[in-house]
Amino acid sequence: MRAPAAEGADGRALSSEAASLDNRGVAQVIELFTCDERPPPDFVYHELILTDGVGHDYGPHSDGLGDALEEGDRRIGRVLDLLEQCGLYDETFFVVSADHGMAPQDRDSQENAIRKIRDDGLACVVAEPMLWLLDVRVEVERSADGRTGRVRVWENDALPTGERPEVEDAEVRVELHREGQEPELLAAGRTGPGGVYGFPTPPEADTEHIAVSVRAEGFNPRHLLLDGTSLALDLRRVLYGDGA
Repeated sequence: MRAPAAEGADGRALSSEAASLDNRGVAQVIELFTCDERPPPDFVYHELILTDGVGHDYGPHSDGLGDALEEGDRRIGRVLDLLEQCGLYDETFFVVSADHGMAPQDRDSQENAIRKIRDDGLACVVAEPMLWLLDVRVEVERSADGRTGRVRVWENDALPTGERPEVEDAEVRVELHREGQEPELLAAGRTGPGGVYGFPTPPEADTEHIAVSVRAEGFNPRHLLLDGTSLALDLRRVLYGDGA
């Protein structure tokens, strides 16, 4: 690979180390598939790091990153050729992923993706490059006779003890949504002690037609049905999975 278009021996040393690691990785793949002492593996995860390192060191628009992409392409080609030689190419399922992109954005742009989430109104803590959303956990339930409902609100993030503080004075709005009709306000109020708010519901109304909105100062709002179904994008779940 040609020397990246940037100043400084430290950067070149780091790029050279990354290239060496990528070479060793390809050598390991070759060993796995050509060793006579064991059958070829059914699953292989292979990482190439040169483009990431060069991109961070010299930027997404540098000549060095172009060189790194070419180098990575040759290594990928070597692995594909190997699988073809072993008769495994046609029966192999390939999954290609990346930890992040260095796409053709304007290099002069001053946008900051992490801070923009906060600037657009989401409640969060920004500790670049990390982002911590400030959400509430909401529990909704309806009585067996269908005449009342209850909302309970906690902070989503637990204390070191494992307990979640209740959120008092959170604004709650309950609406009945019938097809083809304007929403009907059933109740509006605020959570009291224990983060609880109770309200009446028409017994003839289906639970899945009753919507609950919760807004608490310093937290992102929640919108859900009385059966617990979320009405809006659960960003925490999208970002961090079901265990969030």
